Amino acid sequence: ALVDAWDERWPAAFDEAAAADPKRLLATWGPALTLEEYLRTRVVEMVVHHLDLEDAFGRTCWGTDEAVGIVDEVLVDLLGKEPPHELDWDVVEFIERATGRKELTEHERTLLGVRAAKRFPLIA
Repeated sequence: ALVDAWDERWPAAFDEAAAADPKRLLATWGPALTLEEYLRTRVVEMVVHHLDLEDAFGRTCWGTDEAVGIVDEVLVDLLGKEPPHELDWDVVEFIERATGRKELTEHERTLLGVRAAKRFPLIA
């Protein structure tokens, strides 16, 4: 029933969001966000929770390139810079660490530097 309800409602929500002014301000529980920023937070939530579900089922296919790219951009913005290339993280590893799904190793903390490492997880 949940899947059927989702399938029935998402196209109208998508169309409504696409027709709206992306710079329109929305009041949330905390900060005011533009519609565009708010929708990006919804993509983050969907991708991260989908990652959790896929992990629970032992599967690895979990998001579109566009959605994963949005999550990556949001996390880089929260960190304030790209993670150091020496970490050799793929986007999934970055998401897992940035959301607290995986702890940083001491080596990763060293490569990030004290200030950046203290910010992890970027989203709890």
